[in-house]
Amino acid sequence: MTARIGLDGAWVGANHGDSWFSFLAEPGEHHLCANWQPAALVEGFVPAKLVSPAGFRAEAGNVYYFRVRIEAPDLKQGPLIDMEPVSKDEAEFLIASYPFSTSHPKK
Repeated sequence: MTARIGLDGAWVGANHGDSWFSFLAEPGEHHLCANWQPAALVEGFVPAKLVSPAGFRAEAGNVYYFRVRIEAPDLKQGPLIDMEPVSKDEAEFLIASYPFSTSHPKK
């Protein structure tokens, strides 16, 4: 499954499966969102606009970590998407466990 990540109304990247990426944010108040992007529609599934918002205040020199989880117990009911901040220790463990994701703007 693919999760797109937005910062202040602009997409900054996407994760497919278990992966991670990073981006820079200027100091100040920011608004993140994660959106589930289905790879293919399942027969009988009616897609919904699924978004998980989160806000944070960035300070110069600090690093912030967020985890996005997509769970799909029943695709006909739609997946559940959740974004939450995680500690540096947990983030370092997850980063070491999963590959780096690269994304490129569509032309």
